[in-house]
Amino acid sequence: MPEISNWWGGLLLPVLTGLLLYRIRKQVFGKAGSYSETTQALLRALYGFVGALLFGVLVSVLFTAGESDMAGNVMLGLFVFAFFVPIYRPECLLGFVLGMTYTFGAVLPMIIGTGLGLVGLVLHAYLRRGLLYVGAKLLPTNKPGVNG
Repeated sequence: MPEISNWWGGLLLPVLTGLLLYRIRKQVFGKAGSYSETTQALLRALYGFVGALLFGVLVSVLFTAGESDMAGNVMLGLFVFAFFVPIYRPECLLGFVLGMTYTFGAVLPMIIGTGLGLVGLVLHAYLRRGLLYVGAKLLPTNKPGVNG
């Protein structure tokens, strides 16, 4: 059975990398903006990639060292992190998959990374935005000139 998954990983990894690099390139250079906007977008993509790569390596090392409970807790901690940081971006998925490929192959990290990205999208883009909206409506605002 490992031969089948290795073949799938051998096919999946270059295709996934190409597609995600295309999305990252389109995201960074697709806007007709200034040089500083492009530089900031490229740095954001680089930070996301490196952070996800280190996270994937951390989970792999913990799992390999026999600390599967700790690896599971680190993965659960990612949900709290996803509330504040957009982990659903393509550079994060690419870094996560590449960071875990040596230990788990390419297929399993791609499936897990896609699921984490979808949960991260819901947490960051919808739940966080909804809570911020409700919080802004509940908190009183002091507008100058309105109350005297």
